[in-house]
Amino acid sequence: MPFFIDTIVPALSSEEAAWMYLQHIGMIGNSTCRECNTEMNMIWVEDAFRCICGYQEAVEFCLQEVTHSRLSLRQIVLVLYEIAKSSNCVAQIAEVCGMDRKLVYLIKSEIAECLKRWMLYDSREGYGFLGGHGTVVEIDEAFLGRRKNNRGSAENRRQGDPLLGFVERGSGRCYFVPVIRRTIVEMYPIILQHVLPGTIVVTDYWRSYLALSRDPDFQHYRVNHSVSFVSPEGYHTNTVEGSWYQVRKTIGTSKTSNNELTWMMARKRCALNTTYTFYTKMIEVITDRRFREPCT
Repeated sequence: MPFFIDTIVPALSSEEAAWMYLQHIGMIGNSTCRECNTEMNMIWVEDAFRCICGYQEAVEFCLQEVTHSRLSLRQIVLVLYEIAKSSNCVAQIAEVCGMDRKLVYLIKSEIAECLKRWMLYDSREGYGFLGGHGTVVEIDEAFLGRRKNNRGSAENRRQGDPLLGFVERGSGRCYFVPVIRRTIVEMYPIILQHVLPGTIVVTDYWRSYLALSRDPDFQHYRVNHSVSFVSPEGYHTNTVEGSWYQVRKTIGTSKTSNNELTWMMARKRCALNTTYTFYTKMIEVITDRRFREPCT
């Protein structure tokens, strides 16, 4: 709440104040005035934004859905905050901001795409991976709508695609990737795509993970959950196993939503997991040109 009062409320006092705030956080995408061909320097004149040369330029924002909408500047400030605060509740955000639900959904989806690209980018390695020499990554797979191996009641055996989950110990970084089948052909390439060589990989005894034991790039330890929750070497998969509750709580059990997975993973990457830290990171990501364009 102090963050909202100290930062957001002053920006909601007027359109000019909202403009100054959006310009301060880098949300304004205009760079060159079409009239005077100089760096855009917008000022508030007679209830409109104009370049200092007097030319009234259409305001371009970092998010295309915002640029193409007819939202007031105060609505833009408020919707960004509300998305960061309650990223999974489109109806509530639309009601608070006085916006159409579809527009809120489109803005959220565009931000989610930026967050996906951010999570695939790693400044240390140049591209997004988990693990590294001496780092432990736990891997597990789960169905959102049914128990593994069709165990449990009929209600818990609803059809649904499995998720392959990765959790890096210590950092909290994670990925949850929908897969069609829990086969080695389906899962092994995804593991290679997300985990760095030299990583200590911990899994259960599902047969599709056997390929990791034959790969010299990984130290693979397996936990036989029929016997114990800890391997003879002292490794466990409790971290990734415990994450499935949060996944189910976030996106439900009836279907897999890539966008909702993205929001959950992005929040877990923010160390303090507060509205302020996530909002700050979200603004940093969507104002960074690298994350507004597809990775190449």
